[in-house]
Amino acid sequence: MKNKIRWGLLSTASITDQFIPAIKGNKHSELAAIASRDIHKADEAARQWKIERTYGSYQALLDDPNIDIVYIPLPNHLHLEWTLKAARAGKHVLVEKPIALTVEEVDQMAAAAKENNVIIQEGFMYRFNPQTAKINTLMNEGVLGELRFMRSGFQHIHNRADDYRLTPEFGGGVLWDMGCYPVSFFQMITGSAPFRVSAYRQLGKTGIDRSFFATMHFIKGITSQLAISFDLPSFSNVELHGTEGIMFISSPFKQRGPTGIILKHSKGFQNFPFSTKDPFTAEVESMALAASGEAEVVVTLQDSRRTVSTIQMLHEAASNV
Repeated sequence: MKNKIRWGLLSTASITDQFIPAIKGNKHSELAAIASRDIHKADEAARQWKIERTYGSYQALLDDPNIDIVYIPLPNHLHLEWTLKAARAGKHVLVEKPIALTVEEVDQMAAAAKENNVIIQEGFMYRFNPQTAKINTLMNEGVLGELRFMRSGFQHIHNRADDYRLTPEFGGGVLWDMGCYPVSFFQMITGSAPFRVSAYRQLGKTGIDRSFFATMHFIKGITSQLAISFDLPSFSNVELHGTEGIMFISSPFKQRGPTGIILKHSKGFQNFPFSTKDPFTAEVESMALAASGEAEVVVTLQDSRRTVSTIQMLHEAASNV
């Protein structure tokens, strides 16, 4: 790669504090600008992280001709608007999960990406992690025999009153916020969307789903279950059960520090330990290479459309209970 890829951040949201070190540590990337609707917040972040340019509006950053990629960690209901504006400004886009709230929104993004010859990718950081690569390798090797059952739990206690995740009209709720991870993971493993789902949700005072439980049926006789919650202590795992073995995966979605895979089969147990200092590092590297034409997009818009469609199916199933 001849020139560094120049990044702009569309927000000073707290997640940028985790994302910025990955850009600064990437040899192919340069953190060029940050925007906030409050210029003082942008200036403060720029001083903290030594960012050259600041903007007091998102559009001003998009108008900067010296930006190649924008990272969008805005609340869910704003993803469509600013992803489309970024694409039309000729910027590649890495937009936080969930990429959109309807399949129609994903289709609009796909059309904008094609029309403006840019990449739009959903920020599922776990997809870029070495642990996930090992899971896919093991599955492709057939270590579990024929896959029959998948299960995932993902939860943490969340009560911050001013958080958009607790507001229905902002795309809030535990399914959109946390449930998108296991939904995406199951579809990565099977390469398909479920053809039938059943679901139950528990609503909170603000009207969002605080806990969500579902069963999904895939082709080839594969069933999956998920349990996600804003009301239970922090925990995450995935189990994959096949005719010849079981795979246990710790911290499958937010991989930081020691994590690992345990494979149980006829010969006993195999352990595959991992340690990730910064879970965003591989995501930044992959996006920079894709933007320069040196690598393929990892999370395609077809993948994202499938995930959003399944979440819509789950909400509809739960609303009919």
